[in-house]
Amino acid sequence: MEADKKKSATATREPSQQTKTMPTTSANPGSADIQQRIKNFRNSKRFSVRYDKFRNDTIVSVGPFFIGGTKSYVVRGFQLEMTAYLLLDKGPIDHIYLRFDSSSRDWTFLKNSELLALVDGERMQFGEGDRDSDIRRGGVSESMIYPIPIERFLKMGQAASTELKIGRVELTLKDEHKEAFRDLVSLAN
Repeated sequence: MEADKKKSATATREPSQQTKTMPTTSANPGSADIQQRIKNFRNSKRFSVRYDKFRNDTIVSVGPFFIGGTKSYVVRGFQLEMTAYLLLDKGPIDHIYLRFDSSSRDWTFLKNSELLALVDGERMQFGEGDRDSDIRRGGVSESMIYPIPIERFLKMGQAASTELKIGRVELTLKDEHKEAFRDLVSLAN
């Protein structure tokens, strides 16, 4: 149990907290291969690879995807972005992390940040996730990170229909999102 807590704390670090450039050192020999594979993806420009030399791990992310795109959200001053990422160099990959960043005039996920999914009608629950928030310039920014078992994440990417509910916010993944999910999973192998 203690090992799981340590792994979870390490694994849910935000990709944005990592080194911004990808060093080409022998400390991370697989990154060139990963970057080459990414070039073949239709969404290749949405992928990033970052190496953290202090932790000796590589973070591969795809996104952000702007998903709070209805007019009613924009009028209310609500924006929601989704990013998915995985950590390489730490042994077998059993989870992919789904991160949601929101900005709004008021709290959106303060009391409920539970992530639920309907994947081709199958219900999935992912819990409350790791949540962080800040008040900035008259608004609220919130971030939630959910570890998703890789098999379920792949199912979400392969499904004909994937609907998500985060707190009170509901959304449907587009084909572009699901394709990016499948591409990210392919890099885990």
